Amino acid sequence: VDLGTGLCSRRTAVAIVDFIAKDIRKHLFTKIIEKTHKICLIIDKASTIPSKPVFILYLKVEDPAFSPTIFLELVELDRQDAETIYCTVIESLNKERFNRNYLEKHLIGF
Repeated sequence: VDLGTGLCSRRTAVAIVDFIAKDIRKHLFTKIIEKTHKICLIIDKASTIPSKPVFILYLKVEDPAFSPTIFLELVELDRQDAETIYCTVIESLNKERFNRNYLEKHLIGF
């Protein structure tokens, strides 16, 4: 079967995977918010060769239907002070529609 050259492109394949991943993430986080699940935030420091520190953000959800640990984001920080870390974490959570009100009620661990 000849699929044409459009589907053979690496750029096209990456675009398809990105689209599917974004849709799955949106669906997953929407379900968590709709069902008002309790969440726990896990931050892990990753080692890097450049001088900027990198953190990996994970969410743990209190529901057996979800994966025990969900990757949220890989974040590169300019500084390692508390304010920068806090603002970066809140920004990452807000991108996935976890607003301040939801976090105050349902964030049980950090």
